Amino acid sequence: MSKGIKLSDGKNISGRGRLTLKEVDSIQHYYGLAIRKNLSSVEDMKRAIWAIYFHKLSTEDNPQHALCPLVFVGIETLKFGVMDAVICFNDGYVSRIKVFEALGIRPGYNTERALLIIDNKRIFEAERIVNKVSLEARNKRSLKRKIDKQNLDEENEYQAGKY
Repeated sequence: MSKGIKLSDGKNISGRGRLTLKEVDSIQHYYGLAIRKNLSSVEDMKRAIWAIYFHKLSTEDNPQHALCPLVFVGIETLKFGVMDAVICFNDGYVSRIKVFEALGIRPGYNTERALLIIDNKRIFEAERIVNKVSLEARNKRSLKRKIDKQNLDEENEYQAGKY
């Protein structure tokens, strides 16, 4: 397309620190969304288009989100997300297979395998954390017993006239 074209500074349009094809595609996508979502208001459309550019310029040190809309996903989407989180927390990610089947979707082998891997990682990580906390608690109790025994031994030492 325009890969070989040089700009006024003598450098290519793409490359490090330049506009990449991925970035161009991203801007085109959001530009189209800004137009389609704001057909009834030219002002809202203009604001949404400018929001794209300010958002792309935004950094952690200099956030540029003043023009970005505050959007609520909708109560149905929120309910769906909460139900999914509860199912995954209670029965693991593999339980999503039942949800897919109830919706008439037959998950493939790779989907089932990926969900199982996620569950196994979650269980492994939880057991690792429990073991670490348990070890710390045992060490604390052991140290407390040693200190208590040392204090008791010091109290029971022979002292003149004590007994």
